[in-house]
Amino acid sequence: MADYTTTIKIQNRFINTSKQIIGKIRSSINSLNFLVFLICALPSVSKAQVSFSENFNAPPSGWTGSMVYSPLNTGCGTPNMLYNLYLFTPVCDLITPNTGTSIGGVVTLSYDYKVADYSANNVGTANPWGSFEVLYGPSATGPWINAETVNSSNHVVSGSCVTRTVTFNPTAGPLYIKWDAAWANGDFYLNIDNVVISEATGTACSGSPSPGNTISSVSTTCPNSPFILSLQNTTPGTGLSYIWQSASNLAFTSNVQTLSSPTNVQLVSNQLTATYYRCQVTCGANNTYSNPVLVNQSPGISCYCVPNYSSGKTSGDLISNIVIAGTTLSNFTGTAPVNPSYEFFAGSSNLTATLQAGSSYNVTISNGTFGDQYMAAWIDYNDDGFFVLSERIGY
Repeated sequence: MADYTTTIKIQNRFINTSKQIIGKIRSSINSLNFLVFLICALPSVSKAQVSFSENFNAPPSGWTGSMVYSPLNTGCGTPNMLYNLYLFTPVCDLITPNTGTSIGGVVTLSYDYKVADYSANNVGTANPWGSFEVLYGPSATGPWINAETVNSSNHVVSGSCVTRTVTFNPTAGPLYIKWDAAWANGDFYLNIDNVVISEATGTACSGSPSPGNTISSVSTTCPNSPFILSLQNTTPGTGLSYIWQSASNLAFTSNVQTLSSPTNVQLVSNQLTATYYRCQVTCGANNTYSNPVLVNQSPGISCYCVPNYSSGKTSGDLISNIVIAGTTLSNFTGTAPVNPSYEFFAGSSNLTATLQAGSSYNVTISNGTFGDQYMAAWIDYNDDGFFVLSERIGY
């Protein structure tokens, strides 16, 4: 067993106060406080106001992401886009080029898809296999808004492709489509083919809008984590404007903030405290507010990511002890190569340390018997639930 010691300088981010550090140690040495984002997306395309189709009979131009073009006919009977999802490649993505300029009308997207067993790609994969989202946004990097999710509840198990159709109301401007997939079980191909996108010609709105309730994609969120705000009812017609607001109270008399330009029918937002949201929808001289929604706030300490490992500590790849000299933090967890591979430590005095701003401390980390182990340590200075590069104190 080896010890690794690093000297850390606690910067003056504590604002002239001492700060209690809660010990958060991952038992796998290779991933101390390690955060992984897995994204798999499959986008779809359209051009102009918006009218587009892609059958993939030839290699497509401008599509990006991890899904690949297959010239074979094992997908939907013709060439298509596909990706093999299994334990070691659990996510994939496919993103369209600019599909055209939306006028803010109702867009209809249809596409063929199939989830079929590896390697023949002709036997439908049984549930549960995973899921994918169909997303839309104003650029190839988002921000993305969910149009639909396909999972075990609505997936059709079939060796042949199935057509799905979804409608949504994007903001006027460039339109991109994306499919975002994640593996859960099995070994299969996700196939996408025959993408068609069209937008209805708009007529001018009339009368007073009736947006109904404000809808949030989450009821409680972590600090600075994005969530989507939308409206219960779609107001027909063009010429509408949407102004999103936030406030500290239900009556919208305290700390009222305008969050968007007048064109965003949906909004991607984030927060640090519990906040109310609403949207003012305007048609000509008539305007109506949606009924507010409260998005509650989780403390940062409950928002840290929990990693998944295929083997964990079973090969001796582990952290056995953490000590910060001169403090009460001394957490020996043993050298036995037995899972769980992740644990959250908090509460008792030997799991916390009070560090003084401007002082230097030595952190000693003891590891298991597995060779070539590496480690690093972070302090979540702003308590937002994320460990970022600027908060890394030693490695």
